[in-house]
Amino acid sequence: MTEQKYILASNIIRRFESLHDGDLSQIGLQPKLAPEGYYTEGWGHLIIDPETKKPLTVGQKARAYKLAKVSAKEEADKLLVEDLHVAEMRIIPILKVVLSDNEYATMLDLCFNLSYNSSITLINHVNTDKELFKKKVLLYCKDSVKKQILPGLKIRRICDRLLFEGREWQPVANELQRKGITINELLQKEGELFKV
Repeated sequence: MTEQKYILASNIIRRFESLHDGDLSQIGLQPKLAPEGYYTEGWGHLIIDPETKKPLTVGQKARAYKLAKVSAKEEADKLLVEDLHVAEMRIIPILKVVLSDNEYATMLDLCFNLSYNSSITLINHVNTDKELFKKKVLLYCKDSVKKQILPGLKIRRICDRLLFEGREWQPVANELQRKGITINELLQKEGELFKV
C-alpha cells in the first residue's frame, strides 16, 4: 500500500479510529464498542459474528473478545490494508468521474466508515456534482438510532471535506478534538471553514 491515495486514507482512518488497549489485565489490543454501538477491532474493523452474519453490539462483549483476531498494531495495520481494498471494491463499479488522490482517499474513508447505502449515495453525488457532495458529506454525522449529531463523526466529516478539497485537515482535527467542545462550536467552525 504505497500509492498516495491509500496513504492519505489510512492517515485519516488512523486518526479517527484508535487502537484499543483498555483492558490492561489482557495482553495486546482488545475490541472496543464504537459510538454507533458496534464492536470493532484494530483500526475500526467491524467484528461480524460468523454464525449470525451480523455485527456484534452492546451486550456481546464476551463474544467480541472471543472472535477478535487483532492483538498487535502490525495485525491492525494489515487488516486496515484489507479493509481499504474492500472499501475500494465499493467505489470502482460505481465511480464515473476522475478523482484526485485527495478526493479518492476521502471516498475510501467514507466507504470504510459508513454503511454500504450511505457510501453509495455519496459516490453518486460525486459522480453528478462535486459541490453537492461537499455539502452532503457534512450531514453524515448522526447516530443511526437517535439521529443525534455525534461530535466525533461531525469532526471526521469536516476533516473528510477538507481532505477532499486538498486542504490541511490535521490542524483542524487537533483544534476540534479537544475535550468539551459543543455541537454548536462544531457547527460554528464548520460555517467558518466552508461558508455554510
